[in-house]
Amino acid sequence: MHFKALLTNMKPTLAKAVTFLFFFCLLFGCNRAKKEKNCGAYKTGSFFQLRREAGEAVPFRIEREDSVQVETAQHTKDIGRYNIVWTDSCSYELRYVDGTYVFTPEQLQAKRAEVRRSRILETTALYCLTETKTGNTEAVKDTLWLRTESQ
Repeated sequence: MHFKALLTNMKPTLAKAVTFLFFFCLLFGCNRAKKEKNCGAYKTGSFFQLRREAGEAVPFRIEREDSVQVETAQHTKDIGRYNIVWTDSCSYELRYVDGTYVFTPEQLQAKRAEVRRSRILETTALYCLTETKTGNTEAVKDTLWLRTESQ
């Protein structure tokens, strides 16, 4: 039986309720459809991120080219250079190479052994939402903004 025929055989109140429920489900279902992620837009370029360090929001400028990511702490101008390896279209790993941060030999060895694993959860034209996990630490969700000229 077709939807229209079904509605004509129902009482008017019930028909209205079924019609409303049908269109509500259709509308809600369309809005909940999974959006296509454009992770490729975040593989190279200039980005901006606010990170929590010692309870404060610290701005970082991030430059990505090919297999290298350079992070600059805006407040100290310290630089960290990382190798970036894309493990799939929306996930990547970062390994520290070098930078201007001062480390003891032991700290440097630990830093270079550390792997930061990030996954892009959602993308927009202006930013992406990421989830990053380092070693056994709890995953951290953050926003990576496409950098504008003023940042």
